[in-house]
Amino acid sequence: MPQDLSSLVARSADLSSVLSGQGPSQLWLEDRQAMDRAGLASCKSIPKGAESLLVQRVGPAKDKAAGLLFVFSERAR
Repeated sequence: MPQDLSSLVARSADLSSVLSGQGPSQLWLEDRQAMDRAGLASCKSIPKGAESLLVQRVGPAKDKAAGLLFVFSERAR
């Protein structure tokens, strides 16, 4: 995971709960305003043209930790 995404997950309660399995297995941010409220505006790995975002927990594979899959769209919801 890129460094800015790792630090973002550490700072975001929503992303941390998805990754840890303590919350829902995915986070859906349907428009740019929702992405900004979640604190993703400062993340360099998110394209400027992204208008919506789905974050899905993946794994864990045998002997490995779970990860996050980030899916972006240029269109809101």
